[in-house]
Amino acid sequence: MPLVQSWAHIIKASSSLEEGLSLIHQENSGDTTVLPSAPTDEQMMSYVDTKRAFIIGFGIISCVPLCTGLWLFTSVEPFFAPMALLMSVYLLISYFGVGVWGKDFIYTDHQKLLAECTDYTPTVDVFLPSCGEPIEVIQNTFSLVAKMNWYPNKFKVYALDDGPRPKSIEALAKQYKFNYMRRPDPGHMKKAGNLMYAFAHTDGDLIVIFDADFCPRTDFLEHTVPYFTYPDVCILQTPQYFRVKPTQTWVERGAGSIQEGFYRIIQQNRQRFNATICVGSCAVYRRTALDPLGGTANVGYSEDCYTGFLLTNAGWRVQYLPLPLSMGTCPDEKKAFFTQNYRWCTGSLMLTTSAEFWHSRLTRAQKMCYATGGLYYSATALSIFVNAVPAIILVYTRPHLVMWYNTFFALPSLLFPFCAMRAWNTQHFGFECIRIRWLQYSAHLVALYDKFAGDRMAWQSTGGAAGKTKNKRYNFAMAMLLHVTLAQMLALYAGCAMRIAQGYPFYNFLPSLLVETFNVYVALQVFWK
Repeated sequence: MPLVQSWAHIIKASSSLEEGLSLIHQENSGDTTVLPSAPTDEQMMSYVDTKRAFIIGFGIISCVPLCTGLWLFTSVEPFFAPMALLMSVYLLISYFGVGVWGKDFIYTDHQKLLAECTDYTPTVDVFLPSCGEPIEVIQNTFSLVAKMNWYPNKFKVYALDDGPRPKSIEALAKQYKFNYMRRPDPGHMKKAGNLMYAFAHTDGDLIVIFDADFCPRTDFLEHTVPYFTYPDVCILQTPQYFRVKPTQTWVERGAGSIQEGFYRIIQQNRQRFNATICVGSCAVYRRTALDPLGGTANVGYSEDCYTGFLLTNAGWRVQYLPLPLSMGTCPDEKKAFFTQNYRWCTGSLMLTTSAEFWHSRLTRAQKMCYATGGLYYSATALSIFVNAVPAIILVYTRPHLVMWYNTFFALPSLLFPFCAMRAWNTQHFGFECIRIRWLQYSAHLVALYDKFAGDRMAWQSTGGAAGKTKNKRYNFAMAMLLHVTLAQMLALYAGCAMRIAQGYPFYNFLPSLLVETFNVYVALQVFWK
């Protein structure tokens, strides 16, 4: 529907014309978000072929030499052993413990299930939580949710408003004939509290959750509901799909592209061990499975992941369906992307370092799958400091061991994103995907520090206004990234210059200098792009 109709509803819902005009001005000033649409048929099928042999094979070729090089360095510098162990355990478990055992999705089996379950017609509640996202983003989602195919007498939509503009969201809900719901204590326990309140005041057999920016296909329920004929399925998780377009900011393009690896192959690998991660949005939940919890888990960070863990521990199964059936938006600003990754990292570390997790009834394979998340965040966080350490240490303490071919141990992993990922990704995998890793790893490092320091940043919705405000952690992370990368480059350049002046062959130092210069160039682009 035209946006002007929303404005009319906002004015009608306001107590005065002046208030309505003020709300319209607040909600439509300065936002340049590229709105998503429902995935096309081609996009829906894009994750079915994982090209598993190619990407897993290239990954193994990358990680084995890297781990070998790390341990060779550790043999002369034992202090590096903890980092070498962390990186080796993460890479080897990811590829040899999980990756090589994964199975691809068979679409014909999916079609057969859909054909057999046409008589299964449970009641469905759709939850649309919002917390201050731009009005055009929310309306875009509402307009597509309203077109979802299901039995009218068994289908209800609830706009769960936790934001600062109740009148405008209520007006939008009325426009699309949705049920508007606002709890008495907005903000308490963040998104988890919002969802739990809605759970207690609804009664559908199944619950679908879409974040404020995710736009489903009309046949979303037709593809997902039949899986609940399996009595042990508690959650049906579909991919969070993001379109990459030239008109987006480099942050949004990079954030969207790098998500494909997780949803296209990692989640499918974990399905083999019944260890699929629940990511909250774009998922369907069985109400009876959530009843003992009173809804989704009541935690401040990553309530979705924690909910999946609790239900798996209780004997339920989280099913993954690798068909992109909805499309959303990624953060388009550096600060919002930082906050999102900080939140994800914090949630994963809180779960995988808890006694409850390690004493749970999950199998060893399931714990291994979950633990790779915590290992990934830890390894990437520390990589900011340690990537250049071997070269710097050898230059200053053992220059005779610096050989031009030392870099060959890391060369396959350096080429992995430029060659393997560019060839494998269905979305454009550009240079922004390399650049955004530095921003991502900085968020992981700050979250890792806060985890062990006992401090945490307040939760903010990715698209909410609060996510665009300055925060000390973001500023600290950017200052740290700048100083660390420049200090490492200067230290390496100074050491190499000294050794070359002493008569050591310059060509032995050249590969390390080129790699470090490139890394610094990419890291510094985070600041001026």
